[in-house]
Amino acid sequence: MSEHIFGLHKGHLRSKADEIAKRHGAWHINFTEPRGEKRGWFACPNRGTAFDQATANDVLAAIDAAGGLNAMRRADRAAVSLGRRGGKAGTGASQRRTPEQYAATQAKARHSRRVKAARKMLNEAPIEGLTAEQMATLNAWGQDVVRDALALEG
Repeated sequence: MSEHIFGLHKGHLRSKADEIAKRHGAWHINFTEPRGEKRGWFACPNRGTAFDQATANDVLAAIDAAGGLNAMRRADRAAVSLGRRGGKAGTGASQRRTPEQYAATQAKARHSRRVKAARKMLNEAPIEGLTAEQMATLNAWGQDVVRDALALEG
């Protein structure tokens, strides 16, 4: 008999997900892709659409009632060994970054990558010698990136 697969997710879940799935006649699989990406899914025997959907709905509702997939994720082992499981060491869950803080960090990192790429472009050729595509890229990135790249050259 074939399997009905549902609830595909990123990351590995703790054994609590296995227990919940088992209570509803399903099972949970944690899988690591060859390139290291962790993902998982739930499965149950394929007994027809009505049964499959009922099982999937029951399992996912129980997962949500237990706090959802995010609450069941395994901590990254490297982070746990460094004492960073809930954010900064010893601070607990209340110190986790807010979505706004995360977005600001990502924006700074993106800016930094763009400044490095712009600096490389400007080192390879004078600004007059850039191709139209390179100029369009610099234009899209904005004046602050070019200004910071030029400031790094001096």
